[in-house]
Amino acid sequence: MMKRIYSILLIFCMSPVCCAGDLPAVGPKEERPAVSPNGVHVTPVGELNRNSAINSHMFETGNSRLELDRRTLVKLGNDELKRPLIAYPRVKKLHNGRFMLMYQGARIGADIFWALSDDGMKWEYKGKVFERRPTVNGGGEQDDLRYSSADAIVLRNGDILAISPFRCNKGYYDYASTNGISVRRSTDNGETWGEEEIVFIGTNWEPSALQLPSGEIHVYFTDNDPTWRVHDSGTSLLRSLDNGHTWESQCHIIRQYRTETSLKKDPTVTARVYTDQMPVSCLLNGTNKTITALESMDADDKYFISLAWNDDNWAHTLVGDDVGPAERQNNAFDGCAPYIAQFPSGETVLAYNIRSFFMRIGDAQGKNFAEVEPFEPFGTVVGYWGAIEMLDSHTVMATVPDGTGCDSKTRPVLVGRLRLNHRIDAPFAAVEVDGDNADWADNTDALFIGSESQAQVTFRFAYDEDNVYLLAECLDRDITVWDKLTVMFGNGKSADKAFRATVSVGKNGLSVDRKGIAFKYTVIGTLNDQSDEDEGYVLEMAIPKKMLAIEGGRLFFNADLVDDGLHDGFTGVTEQNAEGWMPVVLK
Repeated sequence: MMKRIYSILLIFCMSPVCCAGDLPAVGPKEERPAVSPNGVHVTPVGELNRNSAINSHMFETGNSRLELDRRTLVKLGNDELKRPLIAYPRVKKLHNGRFMLMYQGARIGADIFWALSDDGMKWEYKGKVFERRPTVNGGGEQDDLRYSSADAIVLRNGDILAISPFRCNKGYYDYASTNGISVRRSTDNGETWGEEEIVFIGTNWEPSALQLPSGEIHVYFTDNDPTWRVHDSGTSLLRSLDNGHTWESQCHIIRQYRTETSLKKDPTVTARVYTDQMPVSCLLNGTNKTITALESMDADDKYFISLAWNDDNWAHTLVGDDVGPAERQNNAFDGCAPYIAQFPSGETVLAYNIRSFFMRIGDAQGKNFAEVEPFEPFGTVVGYWGAIEMLDSHTVMATVPDGTGCDSKTRPVLVGRLRLNHRIDAPFAAVEVDGDNADWADNTDALFIGSESQAQVTFRFAYDEDNVYLLAECLDRDITVWDKLTVMFGNGKSADKAFRATVSVGKNGLSVDRKGIAFKYTVIGTLNDQSDEDEGYVLEMAIPKKMLAIEGGRLFFNADLVDDGLHDGFTGVTEQNAEGWMPVVLK
């Protein structure tokens, strides 16, 4: 495929009202080889942000944002996963770099299925991890043993433990002795599974697992007693000290008082009942403290998200009327079905449902979530029981069923990556503005935009005595003269006098220098030609420091990417809320 190189038309200003009218100009086409003469290619976002120190952003998470990588978002249904209705999806990154998806094929499951993927986008259905079978329940009746709300953990040695509650279908409410938790192990990255092992007997739901630095494994689960008129629950614990080969149970480690109720079969018998269920825990960076996200219910059956912290490895079991642990936040905000994880840089990520799928970012202690409005990473979808998985220092994978527009028997699942945007550092460096990204190989701190369409862009920064340098690399499969990029630099206080520059593909030529701003734009593709697939473009820009509002060695950056008339910016950031722009520190 023959490709061409174009430069840009640049319009810049110090006031937002000056940015209109940046019409692209089209010059004569120039044939060129498929690879640009200087070998320029757009750097994949997954190869950036390679330097990540533990809790590097622990005191400045207020500007941290998550941005959906639209190119990685897939919807999986019956064709891929062999079930029209997907519930409780759980995605895991395996030691060999592949991915595993576990799920069930009904709202209340009977079988647990799994699929594998090389890239998290194309999936291979593998079969059943846990399969229903005939049994006899605690009352002596013929029954079905069924599995539901399973999860898994990838251990440090690469083994995978799949963990599933089981219960007798007809005997669930009456016979705790035939309900429990089973585990299966894979030692070959999810290709095959060992024999099922029963590790707990009792009525339960919704386990999740955590491995501590010591190697100890925790399985947190909803410890449920369905015999009361209002279901009694709380969180209990299984722990293993030998890599999951043997287990001991510890009942009631987290719970809060809900109400008082009576037995279903005997209204004269009353007792206190508790809540705190569907637990997911993570270990906070650099500490021995865990944070557990929980689903809680009040006396009116309204769902909330609660949080609990522990730093003594659950040394105390709750007995009698005890509630705990002592450090906790009850009913923090509306929601259910939480999942929690933490980035190495310090930001905690909480995912949960209020009919749709929401996320919040908290600080390094897993607090101050309430100060940040939740956002919908996949847009408004009708779904619940989603999950997240930390992939690397700046990427989390999320999954949730999407019943939008579906009937009661159809519910596919969404799977996609989200990229972390937060303060980045600009090193002191000599940059040649030539439209080539070779100068930036060792400078990988980057910001990312790409939630609205297939077009996505990363930004890196550097500086010297006179200039601030910007490298923008855009992936775009269909480049047109109407595509443009606006970059903005401010002081984090007011957007009124922020520097703005808009670049548009179109004008053929070499580097241009206007009022001290040097720039060069290399396009890898064929402009206005939909018969082929383009790669994208690379922009380098040098902006004199005197044109920028640098305060304390810090700038605040914002951008607007326009592709085929669709605008895309940093999620949760607007042009006018300058205090929410992305911090860039001149190191």
